[in-house]
Amino acid sequence: MSTANSDIVNIESIDLNWMAPDHVALVLRSLGYFIWFDSSINQSDTAKQASYDILTASPEYFCYMENQNLYQKKMDNQEVTRITEDPFVYLDNLLAIYTPVVSKKQSFCGGLAGYWGYELNHWIEPKVLSMRQHDLPNLAVGLYLWAIVIDHQEKKMTLQCHPSLAVEKKQRILNHIANIPQTIEPNFQLQNLFSPDLSKQDYQNKFQCIQNYIKSGDCYQINLTQRFSASYQGDAWFAYLKLRQASPTLFSAYMELDDLTVLSHSPERLIRLQGDHVQAKPIKGTIKRSLNAVEDRLLAESLLQSEKDRAENLMIVDLLRNDLNRHCEPHSVRVSKLFELISTANVHHLVSTIEGTLKKKMTPLSLLKHIFPGGSVTGVPKIRAMQIIHELESHARSVYCGAIGYVSFCGTMDVNIPIRTLVAKSQVLRCWGGGAIVADSDCELEYQESKVKVKNLLHTLENIHIIHD
Repeated sequence: MSTANSDIVNIESIDLNWMAPDHVALVLRSLGYFIWFDSSINQSDTAKQASYDILTASPEYFCYMENQNLYQKKMDNQEVTRITEDPFVYLDNLLAIYTPVVSKKQSFCGGLAGYWGYELNHWIEPKVLSMRQHDLPNLAVGLYLWAIVIDHQEKKMTLQCHPSLAVEKKQRILNHIANIPQTIEPNFQLQNLFSPDLSKQDYQNKFQCIQNYIKSGDCYQINLTQRFSASYQGDAWFAYLKLRQASPTLFSAYMELDDLTVLSHSPERLIRLQGDHVQAKPIKGTIKRSLNAVEDRLLAESLLQSEKDRAENLMIVDLLRNDLNRHCEPHSVRVSKLFELISTANVHHLVSTIEGTLKKKMTPLSLLKHIFPGGSVTGVPKIRAMQIIHELESHARSVYCGAIGYVSFCGTMDVNIPIRTLVAKSQVLRCWGGGAIVADSDCELEYQESKVKVKNLLHTLENIHIIHD
């Protein structure tokens, strides 16, 4: 690695012929370690806020964490080095090696991209949170020197290249993009229906345990989740294409990282940083949608008027205001939107927006570390909530409820909270669903909500085809 100078340079931007994002993805997958930050812009009216699709592959370095051990793989020679630093600090230092750039797009023009798993909370509060052993990486992040940015507002597609990108590699990328994607016969089948890893009775027992903690004053709110699993054959890529049609969301992502594939259809932004402007958009409050327009409107109105859901949302808003106040300039943190109704393919959500101005000496990764994981998927108070989650949930969350996104060479960071997310590994698909438990929660309603949130995803895949023995 070469040492970066302190000068800021312009990113190289090469105009390309327009292609649909899924066609671009199809030709880039073969480069390896492929990532697609997918706005689903062509799939949904709710995606009108979206500006970009971002696609990249073939990183210079790939960093991954197996339980407590952090490793760096140098991709040109496959050399693997064990790293002993804090993973957030290490990634900050890795990014800083390269010259910062200026990009008109203000999106991802190369930098860090991948996921930060939920169990990294151990690194943030090591004295009170123990590490859970499991078979999925706690972190999987590559350092990429290029990205294809599809600008849906301006109808342009460009290749954004960092000055350090080798000329030969840039040409290889251009050659790939020049290829017309070949039609591939869909090759994906579930071998069985998704089944919960938690019985209903076990869920009820855990729900009651949370109620006891709330009554004893340990906490006000706990996010309790359960996991669903199914075996499959074929290529998870085709599962993702089906899911993005059935459940288009602004913060979708598809990632192929080593032997792991992530299929995420999250509607929730954890944190966005542009310049010194910070924005968080927590979701708390969910109700199913109806195909009947009148009934659907009544459901949305009932959510907007729900005292319980508004109270849950307000708890998380206060938690995030507290998190941001510690890392933003004094008096800059404000709630710009409270209890906004956002609708996705199968549910309505209550979403609030908190904004602030980042302190001058804070880096994007230091900000991410200090608000991680998101309060909407832990509870209040946050540290005690994470302890209770660790006690009650028998399976690690991994990618789910962590963060998916990027930190760009131009200083922009945008990461979501991967809810509505599936992970494919060793021919098994895993998916998680959950919700916030408070004092007046009803166990049956919460149990059904945890299934409703992922019903659209699971049933879409189950309806493709089931292989029977």
